[in-house]
Amino acid sequence: SGTVTVNGLPLQGVTVSGETLGKQVTDINGHYLFSSAPYGSSYTLTVSKPGYGFSPYATNIAVWGNSINNNFMAFAIGYSVS
Repeated sequence: SGTVTVNGLPLQGVTVSGETLGKQVTDINGHYLFSSAPYGSSYTLTVSKPGYGFSPYATNIAVWGNSINNNFMAFAIGYSVS
C-alpha cells in the first residue's frame, strides 16, 4: 500500500500496476492497496497517469507482513506548442 502525491497533495486516479497482482487506482486521498499479495512474494510496482511523471517511476517490493509506505511523488509534465 502507499500514497501518490503531487506538490504534497494527494493525487487521485493514478494507476498503480503490480505485475500479477493486477492494477489499482488511487482514491481521493491518493491511496492504493494491494490486499492479495502473498507473504514472501516480490513485485515491481509502476505508476502512470496521463500528464504526469513520477519519482520513482517504479519500485521493487518484497511482501513480509504489511508492505506499506511504497509512496510515489508525481510532477506535471508541461507541453509547449511551437
